[in-house]
Amino acid sequence: MKKLAILVIATMFTASVINAQNQSPSENESKASNTEAGTAKDPSFMNSESVNFESENSFDIDYPKASDAAWEKTGSIDQVNFVSSGQKMSAYYDFDGKLIGTATTKSLADLPEKAQKVLSSKYADYTVGPIIFYQDNDQNDANMVLWATEFDSEDLYFAELDKGGDKIVVEITPSGDVSYFTKI
Repeated sequence: MKKLAILVIATMFTASVINAQNQSPSENESKASNTEAGTAKDPSFMNSESVNFESENSFDIDYPKASDAAWEKTGSIDQVNFVSSGQKMSAYYDFDGKLIGTATTKSLADLPEKAQKVLSSKYADYTVGPIIFYQDNDQNDANMVLWATEFDSEDLYFAELDKGGDKIVVEITPSGDVSYFTKI
């Protein structure tokens, strides 16, 4: 069940990152205010469709200066998409309201130089699509699932690559090592 919930969240995050890149800030603000209006603030009102009160409290402590927060609930995982210091981010909280990890949208230039060289040589026939950086919370043992593939909790970049409709995802370590992750 946990794997399924994380899988659904990962899919939603990918869609939200892609969608967020195509929206103006005013569209994101409108979505955020609509989503916040539907969240439950009362901890006694917990069901599968309500964001956990503890997650919201933890988020307020973790990111006190965040703006444009938009919450989603998938299974037992709460996801909040927000802006912090001008950077679009997503944070994932477990059923106890503890941070699992965060994801930020990145560009090709943000990747380690070693990874940029590998992508331009080994994957020269591919177009680089969305890139995210997943930063794991080492104090939470929950693993994440992205693109229907579970991975050990660690900090990693993920880049979508497209070659004429053939889409794959590669994972990239902070030191710049690039390896195949999955096909999408």
